[in-house]
Amino acid sequence: MGGRVHPSAPETRVIRRVLLLAGLLLTSVVSARAQDALAPALIASPDPATLRHALVELATRASVADSVVAAEAWALTGQSYHRAGKADSAISSWQRSIEIHAASGAMDALIDGLYERRGTDDVAAGRALVMRRFQMLLLDAGEFDQANTQGRLSWGLFLSGRADSAKKSFARSRRLLDQGNPMAWVWRRRIAVTAQAAGDQELALEMCKDLVVRSMLQDQEALRLLHDVLGGSQADERYAPFLRAEVVHAQRADIEQLAAIHARRVALSGIDGFPVSTVLFETPRPARRAVIAIATSTEEYARFDSLAAALGRAGWALAVMDARGSGGSLARECPSPESWSGREETMESATAGDVRRAFSAVAHEAKLDSTAYVVLGSIGTASIAVEAAVLDRRVRALVLLSPMPPRVELGRMAARLERGRVPTFIETAPADVGAADVGAALYGFVDPKLSRLVDSESTGRGPMVFRFDGTAGPRLTSWLLERFPPKTATRPAPPR
Repeated sequence: MGGRVHPSAPETRVIRRVLLLAGLLLTSVVSARAQDALAPALIASPDPATLRHALVELATRASVADSVVAAEAWALTGQSYHRAGKADSAISSWQRSIEIHAASGAMDALIDGLYERRGTDDVAAGRALVMRRFQMLLLDAGEFDQANTQGRLSWGLFLSGRADSAKKSFARSRRLLDQGNPMAWVWRRRIAVTAQAAGDQELALEMCKDLVVRSMLQDQEALRLLHDVLGGSQADERYAPFLRAEVVHAQRADIEQLAAIHARRVALSGIDGFPVSTVLFETPRPARRAVIAIATSTEEYARFDSLAAALGRAGWALAVMDARGSGGSLARECPSPESWSGREETMESATAGDVRRAFSAVAHEAKLDSTAYVVLGSIGTASIAVEAAVLDRRVRALVLLSPMPPRVELGRMAARLERGRVPTFIETAPADVGAADVGAALYGFVDPKLSRLVDSESTGRGPMVFRFDGTAGPRLTSWLLERFPPKTATRPAPPR
């Protein structure tokens, strides 16, 4: 009588790899299918309310065979609600999404939303989802998914009143604070809170110090935590001078960094008084006009150096404006990029409104023509640049480098481009996964006679294309010359 034949260990590993590969291929195929099915609604919806209505209709009408499409529609609906500050509606949408099909992005968003809301049973529900998320890592895991899932497990322990266990759990993941992890500063703050509750004063101080210095003393939550750790008098008398010295050191480092790339800061105020900082690059000869770019990280300045040089040789000055909450654009109401969470729409519109004032300040500082300028958006700031371009009639041209805006913003971007009719230069590169499709879609809403869609063959993303592609600079500046032809001298009238 024959018994069941069990595979050997090597065979088991092979079978598991085959199953994992099949799962990855299936996920890739269904994701592509969902994107194709949702693309028309995303690009055709001129505002968030219209988009959410269209996505819910798609999700409701989807057949069982199109469950992935329905799940993605609900996930995007949740993202749109979250950006508008509608937390309950966002959570409800993400719940509908993972009930249909459990995708990593929607599940992470739902866990974070439940932890943030902390209603009855929210933390327990979030912790249960984290365990499901660990199982999904076997099929599909990005570079930091394992670490961030461990972080969510740890934070759930803390929210459940188990600070000591949470501190030990945080320590198990070494990649939480890696510079490349997009959630690194979120975890730094949560580790600080956990360490303080667990009685680890040294770790709490280390995390808080970085948060406070990064925000140039504007992060009130981190400052209050420092007071809790040290006690009010000790924080004011002993630690405050140390923090001020650290801030001065950071400011000097910033000045040295900018000097190395031949740039300096220009300070200004937004329309509501918010302090805004813009980095102005030097030009080899006096410039006549300005290009105002938008950045969300101080690391981006050096990436603009080759573009600044190309523009400078053509008589253009490049200024890179820090979005609110980043670089030198800091205040108590917005001390960090993470403070945008749940109010992205509001902060993006405020940053777009700052661009016109940044141009006025730069034009005055560098003695430039103040009647017209160019707005530039790169990767994630593309949607902000489009909004800024339609807010100010002085914007005569728009440049989008590797545009990768939130998918729920595509329709509003397209509507603004079509309404504004601003000549637009769109450049993408092979490293831009998805940006070429976004660029092509947006190009359908601009005037093709005045605009350009360019696919560079060089490496790099965004402004880095100008460092590796020697033809990129002349190509852009020649297009700008068409938009801003040089003024010709008036001929004298012929003698009578």
